[in-house]
Amino acid sequence: MIWKAIVVLFCVTFVPSHANIFCDYQYNENNNLYTCNMLIYNPTGGPINSIFGNHLPGLSVTALTNSPFQRCSNLDMLSLRDNKITSLQSALFQNTILEELYLDNNVFDQIDSSLLDGLNNLKTLSFKGNVDISFNGPAFEHLQNLKYLDLSKCNFTGLVVEWFENGLSQLEVLNLAENALTEIPANAFKELTGLEVLALDFNKISTLHEDSFELPSLISLFLDSNHLADLQDNVFSKLASLKILYLSENDCSNFAPNIFKPLTSLTTLAMHSCSIVNIKPEWFQSLGNLSILLLEENEFAEFPEKMFLSSDNLKLLSVYGNKLTELNSRSFGSVEALSHLDVRKNNISGIDHHFMNQSEVMKIAMFSDNRCATFDTVDYGSQSEQYMQQLNNCFDNFDNTPIVLVTNNSPTYEWYNIRTNEGWRDIQIQVTASQSAHVALSEFLGSDTLLEILFGEKNNTVLQLKDRGIIVDTYEIPDILSHSIRINLGFGFITLFKDDEQFPFHGFFIRQSFPINFFGLRTQIPPTTTSINSTWNVLRLKR
Repeated sequence: MIWKAIVVLFCVTFVPSHANIFCDYQYNENNNLYTCNMLIYNPTGGPINSIFGNHLPGLSVTALTNSPFQRCSNLDMLSLRDNKITSLQSALFQNTILEELYLDNNVFDQIDSSLLDGLNNLKTLSFKGNVDISFNGPAFEHLQNLKYLDLSKCNFTGLVVEWFENGLSQLEVLNLAENALTEIPANAFKELTGLEVLALDFNKISTLHEDSFELPSLISLFLDSNHLADLQDNVFSKLASLKILYLSENDCSNFAPNIFKPLTSLTTLAMHSCSIVNIKPEWFQSLGNLSILLLEENEFAEFPEKMFLSSDNLKLLSVYGNKLTELNSRSFGSVEALSHLDVRKNNISGIDHHFMNQSEVMKIAMFSDNRCATFDTVDYGSQSEQYMQQLNNCFDNFDNTPIVLVTNNSPTYEWYNIRTNEGWRDIQIQVTASQSAHVALSEFLGSDTLLEILFGEKNNTVLQLKDRGIIVDTYEIPDILSHSIRINLGFGFITLFKDDEQFPFHGFFIRQSFPINFFGLRTQIPPTTTSINSTWNVLRLKR
């Protein structure tokens, strides 16, 4: 029985007026299969650059035979998508200059390197949607110039390292999404030294190894919608060039603290719906180039302090649908570049005025469905004063919240904002410390400390004032650390009050006046003393 299928021929540069594709079907009674001798009818002799043989009518054949392309010397794109082809004759495409070959959604089974022999110019190859396909050995070894390989939706349950050996050194994009992979073996992609994009999303991957991704050129890695959990520090250690990482819809809650430490080039990180209850402080501390952070629909209630050591490049932060109660500038190094902030559907009741005041390029601010803010805007920058007024309740709630801090003999100060939405405030301090509780005052966050008040020096008998590192005043006051201390900040002078006393017990004049915007806290003890934790309870008081 012979059938003929006629399909209009499309060409990129020239369309012959009477060019057709003929599939001459032949039925084999021994194996009950159809084969097709595909012929191209091109009476005008014009150049054929592209053939779209998609959805060939009645094409329920099992093999495409002969060499129908031998007269198509200009053919550089061939699409045979959405047919029912199970196999192709070896070297079918030999002597062609094909650059793009699309064989999606057929029913191929075994593929070996002989099929692809002769495709020296091929840059794009797609077997997407062939659910029973398998490869014999290094099937792509002849494709030295291949740039894009699509093996998605092929129902792979495992990867064979041999598939990607001997060739593919020029491959830039590998799509293995929507399979059933459970593990990425060590050295699976070691030969793919030029790979820039690797898609492994929507699999069932639960196991990664230190050498799963030995890919020095990789820029984008998609691992979202897998079964990843308990990943160790070393799984991304050989991805020095990585800029984009998607991990959404995995269980990220138990990822190792330093898992992202090697990814110093990372600019985009997506961890949407990752079951995160507590953000580990170390996760983002090395990501100084990060510009986009997506943490939507997790379960965390706070940002840890010093979550970012540097966030100077952060432009988009989305934490939609979590349980955040406040936004605190102490979690971030700087948010001056932040232009898009989405904190909708949280429990935010307090916002650090300094956090919102830093960014001069904020355009999109989404605050709806929170306790103290309900607006969304895509025009924040031009009306920032109006929106800052709408956040007044948030600022007041944050400023009135006590600061509780534990310190342990550190030379580094823990810094806080003292210039609130309503101007400067006094500081009331209660500290449980054996001796030497220090308060620093500065104009700029992270700048050199200008003034230091040292309480409990000399075995808790005196306090001292340091002005730019030089002791300028010493005042005897025994057992000062057993009292609550209020620090009143005037312009050019500081006065100190004890407990609820109406009059100050001491005061300082400042040699060179400056606006005090930040205060720092630390405790220090002599080297011979056993180190113990000190607990601070600090209020910023309205005047």
